[in-house]
Amino acid sequence: MTDLESIRAAAVPRDRALCGRMAARIDPAWGFVAYGLLYFFVATAVSMAAFLWLLWTASSMGLPRAPWVATASLVVYTLLYVACWLPFAVWVSRRRGAARRLFRQGTLFEAVITRVDLIVVRGAPLTRASLAFDVSGVTRSAVASVGGHSPELVPGAKLPVLHVPDYGYCVAFAPSGVAVPASI
Repeated sequence: MTDLESIRAAAVPRDRALCGRMAARIDPAWGFVAYGLLYFFVATAVSMAAFLWLLWTASSMGLPRAPWVATASLVVYTLLYVACWLPFAVWVSRRRGAARRLFRQGTLFEAVITRVDLIVVRGAPLTRASLAFDVSGVTRSAVASVGGHSPELVPGAKLPVLHVPDYGYCVAFAPSGVAVPASI
């Protein structure tokens, strides 16, 4: 069963397992790795600065160099490090949640291909299609990139598009029925 058939067969709101699997295509886990690495350095720098500040403050206040001062500073460092990761975790959760909402509550529309660009990225053929579709009388536009140079993707051809309001992405379904993320 293709992605399009799965979406059409499921009643709205769609199954959580189906939505989670499809949402991973729009926001895959590897996409968060780069942000996570950057965030690792930010969290480490912030918590290390706080740790060093606590040690400096303790020594400038004349506290003895007792083991409990270092232990307390290390506990504070650990708590700050974990606390620094909370905004990242919330951001990932919200972003993935929005993609799940697209598949769970999205509506299928018929989009018309307005422009097709056949390009090659690192030796791989890619078709970039500009799409236009109407949502409640308002014309929306999106751009989807489909692997390969499909002869079915020509200006004027129609593709199903899954859309939900207030989300920067939609999903276009290639002629093969495969879900392809499209930016709005």
